[in-house]
Amino acid sequence: MMVQISLARNDDMAPWLRLAEDVVPLFGPMPDFDAVLARKIAQQQAFSARTDIGSAGFMEEF
Repeated sequence: MMVQISLARNDDMAPWLRLAEDVVPLFGPMPDFDAVLARKIAQQQAFSARTDIGSAGFMEEF
């Protein structure tokens, strides 16, 4: 499987927010993360990983 890193899009918000929730026990709460993420996506300063089969979001390995 090939992974491509590209600019995040608005439809990538949900996976980013799930990841932020997953790391709260490690790093603590991140106030206003959703607003900061939306701004960074609009400024083209956020990235997401996509596989060669076209899925968006984050890679997870178990």
